[in-house]
Amino acid sequence: MKNKNADGAGSFRNVPFLIYREQRQTGGRRIVKREYPLRDKGGAIDLGRKLHEFSFTACLLGKDVENQKDNLIEALDAAGAGELSHPEFGTLQVLVETWECRHSADDLNYYEFTITVYPAAEDNAPEPSADTAAAVSAKKDSLFGSLGDTLSDAWQTVQEATDGATAVADAISGVFEDISGVIENAGVMGSVNGLLSAITKVKGSATAMVNAPALLAANLLGHSPAV
Repeated sequence: MKNKNADGAGSFRNVPFLIYREQRQTGGRRIVKREYPLRDKGGAIDLGRKLHEFSFTACLLGKDVENQKDNLIEALDAAGAGELSHPEFGTLQVLVETWECRHSADDLNYYEFTITVYPAAEDNAPEPSADTAAAVSAKKDSLFGSLGDTLSDAWQTVQEATDGATAVADAISGVFEDISGVIENAGVMGSVNGLLSAITKVKGSATAMVNAPALLAANLLGHSPAV
């Protein structure tokens, strides 16, 4: 707001007019009341300053008043902010909320306007800020992804060795299963079955060793591994 005029003349979008009657400026705070049913307590919250509202009366007169009126209405209806020059409010960029034009048959070559405006916003959007939650999530995914890769690489050698042990156990198990199909003596079958059970335990231990790194990584990453 700047350059106040003292001669009672103003303009909007370079369309001139004269200031007449009352000029009003209103403001305040954006207050939200907190009231609750069946409770006698409550309060209010201050959400910041209200936009200042400027309302004033302007008049047009003269032999070419019809052209002046049309020009002012066109300026008031134009989209976007426009420059208001006012003897009390100064010079500022404003947006027109409402206007009213009045004319009396008793007053020739005279029009009167009531105009309400608000200051135009200087910024169209809030300033951007870093999304810290997303950044932390991305770091977490990267960390656990690297941890899972490291565990898989570290156990690769163990898995290869265990695969060999499992293959041997499978071969021995197959031989004794063939033998068990031929031997019918119950005492001998008991010995064969006992040996088969021991071989099965060896295979189970080998499988557990293979799956150990995957289970550890799954517990850290929060999902079940594919076995």
